[in-house]
Amino acid sequence: MDSPSFTIFDLSLKSSNDFYRDISNESNLESNETPSLVETFLDMSLKDTETSNIFDTNYEHEKSENFFTPETTPFKAQPSNIISPIERQELKIPDTLVILHESCVKHEFERNKRDLKYIVERPRRYRAAIIGALSAKAHLDMELEFNSFNIYQSTRLIPIINNPVIEFVHGENWPLELYKLCKNAHKAITEGETEIPGDKYHTGDLYLGHTSLEAFEGCLGAIYDGIDRCLAQSSNVKNVHVLLRPPGHHCSRETPSGFCLLNNALIAISYAHKTYGITHFAILDFDLHHGDGSQEISWRINQETDLNLNIGYFSLHDIYSFPCEGPFSTVQSKIKDASICIMNHNQAIWNIHIEKYDTIEEFEKIYNNSYIKLLTKADDFFKNSNALPEQCLLVISAGFDGSEFESEHMQRHGYHLPTLFYWKFSKDALSLSKKRCCSRIFSIMEGGYSDRAIASGTFALLCGLTNVNEKDIDMCEFLWKMEHFSCIDKAISKGTVSRLPKTFLHDKQINWIKNIIKMAQQYTSILNPKNSLIITSEDKMTLRERKKPVDSTIITSLIDPIYPLNFYILLRYTFFCIYFVATKIDLKSAFQLRSSKTASKSQQASFSDQ
Repeated sequence: MDSPSFTIFDLSLKSSNDFYRDISNESNLESNETPSLVETFLDMSLKDTETSNIFDTNYEHEKSENFFTPETTPFKAQPSNIISPIERQELKIPDTLVILHESCVKHEFERNKRDLKYIVERPRRYRAAIIGALSAKAHLDMELEFNSFNIYQSTRLIPIINNPVIEFVHGENWPLELYKLCKNAHKAITEGETEIPGDKYHTGDLYLGHTSLEAFEGCLGAIYDGIDRCLAQSSNVKNVHVLLRPPGHHCSRETPSGFCLLNNALIAISYAHKTYGITHFAILDFDLHHGDGSQEISWRINQETDLNLNIGYFSLHDIYSFPCEGPFSTVQSKIKDASICIMNHNQAIWNIHIEKYDTIEEFEKIYNNSYIKLLTKADDFFKNSNALPEQCLLVISAGFDGSEFESEHMQRHGYHLPTLFYWKFSKDALSLSKKRCCSRIFSIMEGGYSDRAIASGTFALLCGLTNVNEKDIDMCEFLWKMEHFSCIDKAISKGTVSRLPKTFLHDKQINWIKNIIKMAQQYTSILNPKNSLIITSEDKMTLRERKKPVDSTIITSLIDPIYPLNFYILLRYTFFCIYFVATKIDLKSAFQLRSSKTASKSQQASFSDQ
């Protein structure tokens, strides 16, 4: 059911100073602490990821339990690889965890080679996200001199059909249809057909491959593991960031869109509600594009007042980008939905549009006057619900296509965010979670299609979730610059730092990159997939955009530069062409004449011999 298209503004907004004052004045509410998981982590296998076979993992069939009377299940450690395992004598236990899954690189475009270069949602995005996480960990471990956060590789696979968690979000029809499309994808492609039915869905930004089903099941496994580690009573983890692809916030109940085929954030909410009894969730969605699917599903769930479940959706996005652009009939409705602000009638939806800035000082002003309202509204949502902190969870849909380092074509409207935003916003979200959610945050990766944007955004986000203070962020900001990620990318591919340029790298930075390479060796099968999709240019149009009618202004822009050329130059060029053609004809005639004379002499010589 589509969200009603109207806007109700609540004028009682708190200033940013009020938000920070409320956070500092209220005591932190912590959940009941239980025995540590240190021993569990220490006993986990550190076997190399390439030798682990995820196909041997059994499906975890969920019981058809009632959503309204959830049953808490105990935390079970899954086979994993954890970078820098916690030492027994270490006093500080990290409360932040990054989760990844090898299957996430198995969703690939196989339809044809012609359109491959137009696909921006590609497996290489996952490599960029992992590089960002490894870069953050290597730096923070060196600076803080203790284990800043752990990285866990999930091997869990969750079926997308006959699963009440998925059906609660998407119903029964779409998961079953997606399953059948995945099973038939290889056959359809080999027979020259489109694996996505073009009469129902946009084939320009939706695709399937022969291993896409495994990718979706791996995404769900990573989500389930993330919720388990964030909410299980036996876990010391408070903040979880899950690296996954494809993204999900455009997928509504039964309609996939914008690279999104399952709504990852809402599935995480469904699992947390069903398994751990969480009743109130606030989604903080920052992305270049409005998460229309997440808002639509949240609205629908909030209408069902008997569910004992309430979801607040708070989004920061560019109002001029997809899905609010193009010649489609739904655009006006999408623009209205992306501008809704309502905090009553059992709904909590608040949308804020990205603003332009010229200096970092201007950005700070915009952040404190506008962007911070997402957090104040989320705070109001939790406060007015009268829910206990143990019943609340903060969910972050982290999209990095709004980054200053995203491709120019993706940001053709000129709206973006500095990388510093991801640190600042996640750090402020951490303060909100301490106040309202027992310090628990569940974060997942959404958009971001430039390697540079994804890597730097992930780096900055993890600095915020690990509560890096302002005086230490300057060095982080220096490290997430692009020349460093370019060096890291090459060093990981070659497995050495011997060829790195020494002109702008000092010894400490070289050691930083060496540590990244050492950690990356555990994830070679993910970082270097066999069929890695390589984009020749980050400014290429997407397939959907390429199929649009050609704008006459584009043709004009190609012709216009010809007019200023000097007429004399054009005239000389014309005479040169005529001379060249004439000369070529003369040479051809001369060659033919010479050939005929040679043949005549040969005949005469032969006759005289006879």
